[in-house]
Amino acid sequence: MANYKIELGPDHVGPHLKVYLKDISLNPQIKDQLEGLAAVHHVNITEKRGKSDLTVYPNKAYDITEVRDEVATFLDGYFGPGSALSSPAPVAGPRPTPAPAATPAGDPAVPAHLTVFLSYSWDDDPVHQAWVLALADRLQSQGGVKVLRDQYEIRAGKSITHFMETSVVAADKVVMIMTPNYKEKADGRKGGVGFEYSMISAELYASQVAGKFIPVARKGKYLECSPTFIKGLKSLDMTSDAEFEAKFWELLREIHDEPYVTPPPIGPKPVFPIRIPATGPAAVPPSAPGLPAGAAPPATSLVDDADNMARSRMPAVAHWSFNISVKSMVDLSLSNFYRQIYSHRISQEAGRYYLPLVLNDYYKKSHHPDWDFVIPLNNGGIANMFEASALKITKGNIRYEYSEYSTHEMMLLRLTDPFMTLLYLLLILKAGHDELGRQPTIEIEIDFKSNRKTVFYLQHSPIPVSRVYGLQTMTIPGNEASRTVVIAEVNQNSLMDVFGELYAMFMAENPGSNLPYIELDRTAFLKAIKELISQ
Repeated sequence: MANYKIELGPDHVGPHLKVYLKDISLNPQIKDQLEGLAAVHHVNITEKRGKSDLTVYPNKAYDITEVRDEVATFLDGYFGPGSALSSPAPVAGPRPTPAPAATPAGDPAVPAHLTVFLSYSWDDDPVHQAWVLALADRLQSQGGVKVLRDQYEIRAGKSITHFMETSVVAADKVVMIMTPNYKEKADGRKGGVGFEYSMISAELYASQVAGKFIPVARKGKYLECSPTFIKGLKSLDMTSDAEFEAKFWELLREIHDEPYVTPPPIGPKPVFPIRIPATGPAAVPPSAPGLPAGAAPPATSLVDDADNMARSRMPAVAHWSFNISVKSMVDLSLSNFYRQIYSHRISQEAGRYYLPLVLNDYYKKSHHPDWDFVIPLNNGGIANMFEASALKITKGNIRYEYSEYSTHEMMLLRLTDPFMTLLYLLLILKAGHDELGRQPTIEIEIDFKSNRKTVFYLQHSPIPVSRVYGLQTMTIPGNEASRTVVIAEVNQNSLMDVFGELYAMFMAENPGSNLPYIELDRTAFLKAIKELISQ
């Protein structure tokens, strides 16, 4: 069945694609997925005269035909091959499934279908019971799986306990349909749900294979319906009947381990050119901050200041690094830890100016498990000529770095980008801890290095830096400073303490200020914190 059509848009408004979906209710979901593709800059939903379509704009580095091919590949993966209107329509019937791979001689036979056990609570609600039965029927008739469910399998005289015990262990996948009543019975180990949940928790602990268990939220918010033991697992939201069709196919992808996006094969190691040192001062590259002339930056650095300064021919540099160790989430897998960060992004509409570019889909480097965001050299505007930013997420750790490069002996340092990005990350971590019901334990190592005296310019700071002068010269002994901050609770006071430590790293040199350190004006920054923390 044809599910989509792609057309090239008119050239007079710039290169773009028009994507028409048969089911226009999928437009918001497909829009979000397409914006994660490397070739796509952004996607708009266009509604006119009762019709709705997607307008896809390419990244500048890609030809429009490359964008069309990548979008078509994604949509074929989403709807299945042969879904475009230009393709011949297949015979009506259940959605086709790939043929099983041939079994090598001598190997045990591969089962024809996966088995799926549905764990749910009756809830004394006939509507809920009918919904579960309809889901089971459709999974078995259209999803290519054998469903193990009490209404299918148990007849008079059969042991319910034995059925539940064997099903949880034997099933390839266990789908847990969560409601507030399901959570109450599971946590209290009440009835059949309580027995199933005991088996699920034991199986999950013994096998350490989280992919077998798929939590599905049917009623209530996540914290209201998810049992305690599985709160660290990614769940599927099927609370909205209007989105059932899209969520059903998303559930099937989880069951069959067929993700929307798969990583490409690992390529060969690059061949690096051999550097032959020359003689004379011209051969010595600019030094990285805090390092001897010609020395390479530390291996842990994400932003290569020495290389950037050489390429941009900027003699001045200021470099921030924030190493955020999230000790209270170190037990999470990398994918779950990343989900806690990426799923709690504050919307651009809520704080467009403060949204750090390193967390935008547009700058996401890849879909690999080694989540790594990098912004190359960008024009920084009036204050400095260039800036670079990078963020790397590893298991239980976030590292953010920000550098500015300038031709000025006295740099006009921009504080908004590094300070607001740190604030933003802390608020994201707060939301993740709230979802998991955990108390945060976060340690932040802050380092600042520069090879020039710096100045703070009032327009570029989220906090007025002086009650006397808008332009104030600052100096740091040795041109570098470090602080370590431990956070046990993310609130307005703790956030202000963090930024107070940041400001205390700088000494005031301006004789008109009478302040040994910068006085932190809480009013302006508290306003920004309140606006973001309320989202």
